[in-house]
Amino acid sequence: MSNNPLFVGVDVHRKTNTICLMNRDGQEIGQRFSVPNNRQGTATFARAIDTLATEEGYDAVQIAAEATGWYWWHFFQMLDQDTFLNQRPLTLYPFNPRLTANFRKIYSDLDKTDTIDAFVVADRLRLGHDLPYPFSYDADYMAARLLTRHRFHLIHNLVREKSYFLAHLYLKASEYTHLMPFSDTFGATSRAIVQDYPSIEAIAALPLEQLVEIIDVKGKRRFANPEDNARRPAQRGRGER
Repeated sequence: MSNNPLFVGVDVHRKTNTICLMNRDGQEIGQRFSVPNNRQGTATFARAIDTLATEEGYDAVQIAAEATGWYWWHFFQMLDQDTFLNQRPLTLYPFNPRLTANFRKIYSDLDKTDTIDAFVVADRLRLGHDLPYPFSYDADYMAARLLTRHRFHLIHNLVREKSYFLAHLYLKASEYTHLMPFSDTFGATSRAIVQDYPSIEAIAALPLEQLVEIIDVKGKRRFANPEDNARRPAQRGRGER
């Protein structure tokens, strides 16, 4: 346990990071200040915090920032790997914005500015209870995290687009998904048939032998029984709305 920690609240933005320093008694240390949110600005910030901690005898440094988009990421990554800061216990906390939004309600008389937001983050960090899991950079974990989240994003969008397509397919051919001429409505052959013909009635109007050949060609001769696939829309085409 640290006896004399330095609490640092950071309001992160795309271009600048605004800093508030606070001791364990809730007293601010020096003036709030800003540094560029880039490599040089982060290095300047790290040197300033290291110098202050050394001169004033702080035995640990805790830094918190709202995890807004990815603006905080490179900032925390550099701090986590900073040699000088890590000479003493260093803990980095990415705050969910809801955490500080709820805490901010006790400061209802304060305006919402960058410097005040940094103060609120620092004071919430000093309070300590129910803090998030500390940040720790792991290149392998980060790569896996981004890939899995991107996969989830793609699947979510794909499901949404398929639902959107099925709604329009119902307008065009309401019986199509009930007839199940193909096991996969979104398969290459099914998509080709839907795109080439305006309705199931138009499909049913084709001679059966011609429809069988079309399906067999579109399916690259891989259907076990293309005639069975062809008979389903052909037999029910007249029932289409």
